[in-house]
Parts: sequence; C-alpha cells; structure tokens
Amino acid sequence: EMDVCTKDDAISVLKSESSELSRNIVVQASKDEKEFLRLGEELRFLRAEFQALTTEIEALKTSSAQSKKEQEDYANFLEGEVETSKEDVMQAVHALEELQGKLNFFSEASEDDIQRHQEEIEKKDQELVDLKQMLGSNTSEICELRTELDKAQRNRDETGEEASP
Repeated sequence: EMDVCTKDDAISVLKSESSELSRNIVVQASKDEKEFLRLGEELRFLRAEFQALTTEIEALKTSSAQSKKEQEDYANFLEGEVETSKEDVMQAVHALEELQGKLNFFSEASEDDIQRHQEEIEKKDQELVDLKQMLGSNTSEICELRTELDKAQRNRDETGEEASP
C-alpha cells in the first residue's frame, strides 16, 4: 500500500508541481510577453528616431551641398570681380600714363613759353635800360641846349636893349 500511496503521493506532487510549473510558465510567458511588447515599443521608438535622424542627415547633406554650391558660385563671382577690378586698375593706370604724358608735354611747352617770355622780358628790360640811357644823354644835351638857348636869348635881349635907347 505504501507503494500505492507513494504513487498517489507522487502523482499528487507531480500534479502540484505541474500546476506550479504551469503557473510559472504562464507568469513567465506573461513577463516575456510584456518584455516583448516593451522591446517592440522600444524598437518602434528607435525606428522612428532612426528615421528622424536619417531625414535630418539627408537635410544636412542637401543643405551642405547647397551651401557648397553657393560658396562656389560666390567664389566664381569674386574671381570675376577681381578680374574686373584688375581690368579697371589697368585702364586707370593707362589713363594716368596718358595724363602724365599730356602733363609732361604741356609742362615742357609751358617751360618753353616761360623761357621765351623770360627772354622777351629780359630783351625789353635791356631796351628800356638803353632807352633810359639814351634819354639821360638826350636830357643832358637838351639841358645844355636850353642853357645855350637861354644865354642866346639873354644876349639878344641885352643886345636889343642896348640898341633900343
């Protein structure tokens, strides 16, 4: 009977353990399902975050490419402006050289005119000096002649007075 009891007890223990095991399996399955759901939710969140980051990276790539294109365009524009500025400077230098040439020409012509006028002034000054000297000598001759004329008139007046009484 002991064997039977033991068998019944063993069956009862087995049933009890089986029931406990089933409960543990159900509890574990419930935990696993919750963990699975949590992991699924986390996976959806990570996928959404990955998609957002991928979109942001694509936007950054597009923005970077656009910025690079704008920089290249601006660099090309600046190169064109530099070339234009160089041409403007060269034209200004050429214009200045032309003006310098004209200035030199007029300067030389003015110097020649000044020299010629200076020579004419010196010539006129010499003529004036000569005329003054001639006038000075003529003046002294005139004075001498006047003195002689005055003497002659006095002599005539004196001779006329002597003859009149």
